[in-house]
Amino acid sequence: MKIIEFGLARISAPFLLDPILMKTKIIVFAFFAAALSLAPAQESRNSAAADPQVIQELKELEQHRAEAFARRDIEFIDRTTADDCSFVHAAGDIQTKAHELAALKSSELTYNTNHLDEVSVRLYGDTAVLTGLGTKTGVRNGVKFNNQTRFTRVYVKMNGQWRMVASQTAVVGK
Repeated sequence: MKIIEFGLARISAPFLLDPILMKTKIIVFAFFAAALSLAPAQESRNSAAADPQVIQELKELEQHRAEAFARRDIEFIDRTTADDCSFVHAAGDIQTKAHELAALKSSELTYNTNHLDEVSVRLYGDTAVLTGLGTKTGVRNGVKFNNQTRFTRVYVKMNGQWRMVASQTAVVGK
């Protein structure tokens, strides 16, 4: 077991140096750092003061995306997802837009149901952060799933259209 010394403190390193855990921590940090960098403080707006039509538009877009995954509407998902979007799944794996679309096309990923609740929207200029609760059933890589997840999605308005640039989920109750 490797020991790391910080001044007078000694820490056992296996937990800190686990490559998968470190990669996940770095990507999660980068995800939130990117979201914050897209939202300069001078453009911050409280959702209560934000345009209710924009908030409703984003909630509807998120619901349509959930339904599109369930009906395998790849064109809609492609159109509303930025090319460089990253998906951090509850298991900690990180996927690209290309991988997610390929998984849907190949039936590697199939949603039977994909229902959203408790969706909230915070606006920061042309950036929006959505959080909520998703209830999903389906099959991924031949394994059935039936779970609830908390999600965070980051959308950016590009050329007049909201596009998802990042997504992260965590399974509820595990």
